[in-house]
Amino acid sequence: MQALMTEAFLTALLFGVVTAGVPLLLAGLGEQISEKAGVLNIGIEGMMLFGAYAGFVAAYYSGSFTLGFIAGGIGGALVAALGLGLISSLASFLLDDTWSRIIIYLLLYAALLIRPEGLLGTKGAA
Repeated sequence: MQALMTEAFLTALLFGVVTAGVPLLLAGLGEQISEKAGVLNIGIEGMMLFGAYAGFVAAYYSGSFTLGFIAGGIGGALVAALGLGLISSLASFLLDDTWSRIIIYLLLYAALLIRPEGLLGTKGAA
């Protein structure tokens, strides 16, 4: 166990934790600002999930980091506009506003569970 706790391992662990925590920190700050404005936005995880998925698919199939970055932003914005606009307004007739946003998150998460290889299929053997 002592051989595992080297300086290189602890440094890599610390930088990995900070790197993994930045997106959650930014989402939490965005949620805090929206709640301060009076909007309860529980679907922010779904927007981030779909934005990350769209960015990964675009970067994987095109081989371009820049195109993946742009597609991730567009994907997150599409889910925010369409998902929260259309589905929330339709579901708010039947359910509370909070439940409609939870349903959006669960639908996006279910899409990734059903098709983990992606909506477009696999790229093929390299």
